[in-house]
Amino acid sequence: MAGNTPLIRIRSLSQALGVDILGKAEFLNPGGSVKDRVAMKMIDDAESANLLKPGTNSRIFEGTVGSTGISIATLAAARYDLSPSENFDQIFQGLPH
Repeated sequence: MAGNTPLIRIRSLSQALGVDILGKAEFLNPGGSVKDRVAMKMIDDAESANLLKPGTNSRIFEGTVGSTGISIATLAAARYDLSPSENFDQIFQGLPH
């Protein structure tokens, strides 16, 4: 899933500096972001602590407007074959504001 991305030699910098300069190709993660690693770790930790279990109506709530939330949604959907909840409005209304 996330994190198994290759290193890519950056030719122009390597030649200019006389040493190999490598970049980690995080854009090749499923969500196209370095945040995919963070999201995968969060999901793995929740599973290890039995806080998140497939087939039990476990839910992930992430208070973000950024790429971490997108990564969590992407990885969770891939891992658990999820689709958005049909009851999202009811779930959202039940959350403290």
